[in-house]
Amino acid sequence: MARSNLTPKTAYYKKAIIKGDKKLSVLLNKAFTAKHAKYGEPSLRHFKPNGNTEDFLVLNEVSMISNMFYGELVYIERDKYQTILKVEQGVSRYSQQTVTVDDVKISGFENHDKEFVENTLYFGVFENNVVLIQSSSVKVNKLRDYLNYILGESHADLLDDSIILFQDKPSQEAKKLLEQTPASAVKISQQIVATPVTSNTVAATGKISPSSTQGYKSASFTFDSKSSGIWSSIVEHLKLDKQTASKLKDTLVDDNLYVDVVLRKKVGGNRTLSESGQELMNSIATSFSNLADEDFEITLQGGGKLTGKEYRLSEKIKVEVFKDGINHLKLQTDFLEFLEKHITDS
Repeated sequence: MARSNLTPKTAYYKKAIIKGDKKLSVLLNKAFTAKHAKYGEPSLRHFKPNGNTEDFLVLNEVSMISNMFYGELVYIERDKYQTILKVEQGVSRYSQQTVTVDDVKISGFENHDKEFVENTLYFGVFENNVVLIQSSSVKVNKLRDYLNYILGESHADLLDDSIILFQDKPSQEAKKLLEQTPASAVKISQQIVATPVTSNTVAATGKISPSSTQGYKSASFTFDSKSSGIWSSIVEHLKLDKQTASKLKDTLVDDNLYVDVVLRKKVGGNRTLSESGQELMNSIATSFSNLADEDFEITLQGGGKLTGKEYRLSEKIKVEVFKDGINHLKLQTDFLEFLEKHITDS
């Protein structure tokens, strides 16, 4: 039997939000796995998330099992170099060699194009219930953008005028806490970037937007954006002259700085939020599904707190890895069990 190892990974539950009565698993089946599916081959399923590079995302492994769609979303960096160390005894330093994918000799791959796999996201979908295991560079926002592109009007044309959004759901413990003591503040941590960040539909404005024209949530910031005022505010509070501020700004470009933004009700006056205000607070508390666990925190009325890790419905799943890839059958079964367990709970 081939040797393997089991690696614990965090599986998250998400709810797919699509206008109308569309079921995401049905749309995915139509596009990728049904008989005569338009995108049955991975060569037809490439998506370049960044127009400035040849890097692409591709839905590689696809299948239907017990009405659950299973997919493997792979991120490929084109023309990537890998550095190899020659580990040996009795030397002052290890020798290095940089290789491309063409230098890798594997039986059966000789006459085919090859690419290094940078990162992979695995997911299962039953109706609009989603379970996924993310990687460092392929997170739920990449899956969202990919599916909106492939299933949208420019390709499969299965979404009509709607788009797919993913929403976090609270764990049972977090749900009970939120029912007893509603959210009073949500703190979001986002990296300050030197230039505005744009997605397919949302340009970073430096402001938290409950929803854009297409429903995306925005919590991106830029310290040189005129609309955000963040950089001006920093300069004003630090009492810096223009020359020093300009020099500091140039120095900060490559630094790893974060800004915390808190949405809260002003202290004093009427302390009761309107129904719309509370709905907004709760909506934001459940909508930053692309943020890392440590990048958002919910403050409850009365002073309690929920970190992203405590809030999100998740559990550990052991992924079995072989030399030639993961055990997809085991992961499919684990995803099915996860969804069966948590759909009612959610």
